[in-house]
Amino acid sequence: MHCKWEYDEICTNDKSPVCADYCPVPNDPGLCRFEEPYTDLEYIRAKLGDAELLAQIAEECNELAHASLKLRRVLDGTNPTPVTEEEAVAAFSEEYLDLILCLHVFLESGETPDELTAKLRRWCERLKAKEAGT
Repeated sequence: MHCKWEYDEICTNDKSPVCADYCPVPNDPGLCRFEEPYTDLEYIRAKLGDAELLAQIAEECNELAHASLKLRRVLDGTNPTPVTEEEAVAAFSEEYLDLILCLHVFLESGETPDELTAKLRRWCERLKAKEAGT
């Protein structure tokens, strides 16, 4: 659990009596009456920032372009590939959703569509695992 007021284990909520001191929320969720948990989207934005999110968008654009070219090869047939049409469409769809997710997080575009919720959760969990050193 992370509180949106926690920064480097320090409480930054000026209404909290522990402001500028150790934040108890990561170790004891529910202990602080000022606790405001992050949504997954807020957590990712807070941990990565705009520059890293833009880099991730560029990476996903590149991966979508690659998947698009592979799907074109499958559909065109001029330059054969062992990838099936089903596999190529699945890869294209996956990269499309990854790009949409990154844009959604970067633009803070409100409620997360259902098809992106699982991806958002996995991304958040990967960041938390990195933070925990696992």
